[in-house]
Amino acid sequence: MLTIDSVSLIGGGLVLAHLLRRCGLEAQISPVLLYVTACASTVLLYPRPETLPAFLGASFVLAAYMHPGRATSVLGAVGALLLAGCRPEMAAAAAIPFALQWWEDRRAVHVVASAALLSLGAVGALIPLLLYPHARYMTDVVQIRYNLDPENQLVVLFIFAPLLAYLTRT
Repeated sequence: MLTIDSVSLIGGGLVLAHLLRRCGLEAQISPVLLYVTACASTVLLYPRPETLPAFLGASFVLAAYMHPGRATSVLGAVGALLLAGCRPEMAAAAAIPFALQWWEDRRAVHVVASAALLSLGAVGALIPLLLYPHARYMTDVVQIRYNLDPENQLVVLFIFAPLLAYLTRT
């Protein structure tokens, strides 16, 4: 478990640092790596096995969004599969910036990526429910007590992080 978390944290941090360097934003690398460190300390305080692999997956999807190309598309697909397996709601949320980019550019690649991410999010959420129907999942639509728990606020931040990537692009 420690190896998976360490590789996920280091891999996600390296992907983010590489993206910033490619965009000419070298001055932002230190603050971003401080953010990664804050994520790591939060995980140490509130351990969840899926948090750091989801961070790695979100970093891969972000790389595919920021720099479309063959290599980053493969990286984005790996990230999408990783998100679908550990945080399907983040896979679905990652569809938002691709859909907004399609709305602006009308390029088929953006609508395909958005549809794929949304589908993977739905499938990733439904498969455990179908395979294990008697398991006790939190399926209430409104979960006020759960949503107001401070440790769950980090999840909300990660869900909407892809939207921030779209809003801050140049």
